[in-house]
Amino acid sequence: MKKNTLFTVLLALTGMMWTTSVQAQKVIVKGDEITEDGSFTPHGGTGTVTWNKATATLTLDNVNLPNTNSTFLRFEDMPLVKIVLVGNNLVNCRWQALYMKDCDVEFSGSGSLTVRSKLETAMQQNLSAPHTLTIKDCKFDVQGEKRSLLGAEKGGNKCLTLVIDNATVKAKGFTNGGSAMSGIANLKAYQLKNCHIATPGVKFGMRPYLTYYELIDDNDQVYPGEVTIVPDNTTGISEVVTSGDATVKAIYTPDGRQLQKMQRGLNIVKMSDGTTKKVVQQ
Repeated sequence: MKKNTLFTVLLALTGMMWTTSVQAQKVIVKGDEITEDGSFTPHGGTGTVTWNKATATLTLDNVNLPNTNSTFLRFEDMPLVKIVLVGNNLVNCRWQALYMKDCDVEFSGSGSLTVRSKLETAMQQNLSAPHTLTIKDCKFDVQGEKRSLLGAEKGGNKCLTLVIDNATVKAKGFTNGGSAMSGIANLKAYQLKNCHIATPGVKFGMRPYLTYYELIDDNDQVYPGEVTIVPDNTTGISEVVTSGDATVKAIYTPDGRQLQKMQRGLNIVKMSDGTTKKVVQQ
């Protein structure tokens, strides 16, 4: 009898834990939790938000929110949430543009997302296990008051991997006197696929004695300015490096690493007249 009672209690506890885990999954847009499939226009804005629960896909179709007092996108305890961008999506928010906790997040689509947040950091990962933020095939310009993206740290370990794949991404940091912050920081790892950093003299790397990746300059110091990452595109690549009286000032790899000479493949060449060229070396 006692064994049966104990088994029943354990079974009930297991069921409660499973139910709690399911209930903990959250998809919140502009402060409103979404639990069922459907489309709606966000309050105070225009455009359409559509949620597909079976595929965990959120579609933003020409969403325009001129002023929202809550976090724009919040995801918790989901294996993977996919956000598909359609048209031009413009958002101004008081809190985070993106808050992710214990989930992978992927932005994709033919559209764009432009968000300005009044918080110090626009996109933030909460203390959690390692996860990945992917930005793919879209245009993405999300900025906070001081930086765009900050990964989390747990037990001394960095938790966020950033993957940018064939996308146009803008990020901006902050500087004030002797204080400087890079636009993207505290990454466990990063990967640039089919794209490169177009801002000359900027790369992803680690500052001396630090253990996370961020946007830094050629001297391995914080780069606080705006950084643009663009898709690799061989169309219109210059074959001639000289331009009038301009000479080659510096050569970089697509991910921002400075070179002594051109390597085989795509090179980013900064000229003395301030222009930047893409050159393919055979």
